[in-house]
This record gives sequence, C-alpha cells and structure tokens, in this order.
Amino acid sequence: MAESISDLTEDAQSLQLTMQTHKDELVTKGFKDTRFQDFSDALNAVIKKSSTQTAAQSTMVQSTDDQNSAIKDAIAIAAKVQNAARSAFGKNKPKMKEFKVGTRKSRSVSQLSQLLDYLAGVCTKYHDELVENGMTADDFADLSSAYATLVTTDAVQEHSKKLRNVATDTRDDSVASLKDQMFKVRSFAKSAFAGNKALLEEFKPIKRGGKRGAATPPPPVPEPVTAQPAQPSK
Repeated sequence: MAESISDLTEDAQSLQLTMQTHKDELVTKGFKDTRFQDFSDALNAVIKKSSTQTAAQSTMVQSTDDQNSAIKDAIAIAAKVQNAARSAFGKNKPKMKEFKVGTRKSRSVSQLSQLLDYLAGVCTKYHDELVENGMTADDFADLSSAYATLVTTDAVQEHSKKLRNVATDTRDDSVASLKDQMFKVRSFAKSAFAGNKALLEEFKPIKRGGKRGAATPPPPVPEPVTAQPAQPSK
C-alpha cells in the first residue's frame, strides 16, 4: 500500500501544479476558487493520515514482537517448572498430570496465561520438592512476572491493532476522497479544454512503467569447426 500511496500523492502533486499553472484558464471556464483549496485539503489529508497509519502500523508490529517475546518466556518458565516436577516425582502419573506434563503448550495467550496461573498454585503446593530439584527463588518470581507480562503485552497488542485498523480505515477514506477530487478535475479539464491536446496532456496522470518486453535472446554461438586431417596424395 505504501508504494501506491506514494504514486497517488506524486500524481496529485503534479496535477495540483498543473491546476495552479492554469488557474486563470480554469476559473474562466467556471472552475470555482474554493475547489483549489478543496483539492489541497484532500491531498494534505492523505499525506497526514498515511503518515499516521504508518506510525500506527509500526507500533503494532513492535507490540506484536513484545507479545511474542512474552509468549516465548512464558513457555520457557512453564517448561522449567515441569522439568523440575519430572526430577522430583519421576514418572508418577498423578503428579505429572497435576503439573500438566505432556500437555501441548498453546501459543494462545488466553490458554498460556491460564497455564501459568495454574502452575503458580501448584508450585506453592510443592515448593520444597521443586526447590530440591532445580527451582530457585528467581524462578518462582519469573513465573509470576511472566504471567503479568503476558497479560499486559497482550492487552497492549490488541489495543495497538485496533488503533492501526482505525488509522488504516481513515487513511483509505482520505485516499478515496482525493481520487474523487482528481477524477473531477480531470473530467472538468476534458470538458473545458476539449480539442486542446497540448493542454489536456498536462492534466493526464503520470505515466508509470509498463511491463518490460522479453529480453532479446543472444545470437547463437557457431559450432567450432574441427580441422580435418589432410588426405594422403595418390
């Protein structure tokens, strides 16, 4: 979308310059003065709202990265708790089930946050056994902070997504408005300056590069001629 916005604003700026250059001719033909300002406002709106959308998109990408990092940390601390449980209780099935060992760790924030909250309670119950099998005070603290960070980053990411969507819709509305202005100006020119090919050419859209033609194939390389041995004379 960024490239098409760039193309649109470049074309609009070129058309705006043409309008200013031929302002007197346009006004003489009935083009109202207010339409010059309307066109300028529409162009500036696209530039401003496109910039806002780009910033919103960047914020959303960063918040998604933060969320993914929180998910990664949450999975890691959950695995550490379960490994300590394996060390403490071996293959005791009821205990493994209690620690949810073997359960696939979903990357869903909702399910993962529920798992961390649940494991925090189990860790309290088996605190001493886990400490004797690799868990430290920092690990228990990490379990709590991983849960809090996961919930927070998810909320921020969802909010930034909404803001990005709003900014995108607003930008797209401004693009539609500018395109409408450009269409009307060019239609006016076609009507007012019919037959004036040179002037109408100035109102035309910027020509963009089309498809390149197929590359010319290289000339065939002649096959090397092998010298024939001389025949003995009779």
